Amino acid sequence: MLHLFFVAILNGFSEYKKVTAISVYSYVAGLLISLFLMWIFGINGALISISVLSVFQFLFSGYYFVQYFCFQLILLNRNVDFRNIKHILPLGLMTLFSAVLAPILYIFIRNLITKEVSLEAAGYYEAMQRISGFYMMFISTLITFYFLPELTKAKSLDKERKLTFAFYKGIIFFILDIF
Repeated sequence: MLHLFFVAILNGFSEYKKVTAISVYSYVAGLLISLFLMWIFGINGALISISVLSVFQFLFSGYYFVQYFCFQLILLNRNVDFRNIKHILPLGLMTLFSAVLAPILYIFIRNLITKEVSLEAAGYYEAMQRISGFYMMFISTLITFYFLPELTKAKSLDKERKLTFAFYKGIIFFILDIF
């Protein structure tokens, strides 16, 4: 929950390299831990790795969050203008609400699949969630580091349309090529 909050704040301050580092470190640590725990404990290890991954995500995002704000507030001697907080408070509340609600719904759906179908089906659901998470991380990284900077360089609406069409065409063919 706090992981998503930290990442949203860092993303809001355009700290894309830190957000990407958090994602990469979290997923690599999650993959290694998941493989190790599944090798030792089987399906129970996969369920344990979900909790352990959340802890690592929190640690990585908390580290970068504290690092960023310690540097900004202490080293640069910046004062916080609390009048600006009222402008970002609704966005922070939306992020916090979705950060709380999403895991609860995720667990509810997984438990419902286990109860109504089988534990094996819940495992497939978990696998598909992780695969789609990796796809979304890949696509959002492309958008952040390639598409948006190129889009800001485009001077006309026609160039923006061509760039957008070329980007989506490349993404769709890349995804279809994998399957």
